[in-house]
Amino acid sequence: MLAKTHVVFADAIALAGWKIASALGGISNSNNSNLNETAPEWVSNLNAVLADLASEALRLAGLGGANLGASFAGGSEIFWIFLGATSLGALLPDIDEPGSFVGRKAGSLSALVKLIFGHRGATHFFIVPLLAILGAWAFCDGAAALACWSGLALGYAMHIVGDAMTISGVKGAFFPLRARTFYALPFALRFRTGGEAERLVVLPILSVILAFLLIQI
Repeated sequence: MLAKTHVVFADAIALAGWKIASALGGISNSNNSNLNETAPEWVSNLNAVLADLASEALRLAGLGGANLGASFAGGSEIFWIFLGATSLGALLPDIDEPGSFVGRKAGSLSALVKLIFGHRGATHFFIVPLLAILGAWAFCDGAAALACWSGLALGYAMHIVGDAMTISGVKGAFFPLRARTFYALPFALRFRTGGEAERLVVLPILSVILAFLLIQI
C-alpha cells in the first residue's frame, strides 16, 4: 500500500472503533484536565517528537489542521491524540524502506533496518504492535499516554493488514507462530501497491469512508 492509503485505512478503522467504544460508554470524548497527568521529562520529549510526526501523518491523509503538539503535551481531546498516533503507527513499519515517508525521516537508521531485516521483514510482524499494546496497558500512567501508545499499536497492525491486501502479501507476519505469507484478501481482490486499483478504487473508497466517519464524531 501507498503511505497515504495506509494512513486513511488505519484512521478509518480507528474511527470506527472509537465510535463503537463511545456508543458502548467506554470512552468519554470531553476535555478534562485530569486526563493528562504529569509525566517525566523524557516522556514529554518523546511525546513532542511523536506529535510532530503524527501531525505530518494526519496531513498526509488530508486531515491537516489538528494541533497535536498541544494534544500530546496535554490540554486537548484524547481523540486527536489517539487518531494522530494511529496515523503515525500506520507508517512506522515502512522504516525498513529508506524511500518511504518514515524512512526519509529516519535517514541512515532506515537504511540500516533494511540492510538487517529487508523490506517487509521483522518490522512487519504482528508481534511488534502486540508487544507495544501490552506494554502500554502495563506501564502507561494516564489516559493521554495510553491513547498515544494504543493508537501507535493499532496503526502499526493495520499497516500489516493493509500490505497483506496486496499481491505480495506479508511473509512471516505471524512470527513466531508460522512463517508462510499472510494474505488478507482472496487472490482475485488483491492489488498491486501504487497500481491503478489502489489509486483509483481503494484509496477513494477509503477516503469517503473516513470522511463520513469524521463527520459523525
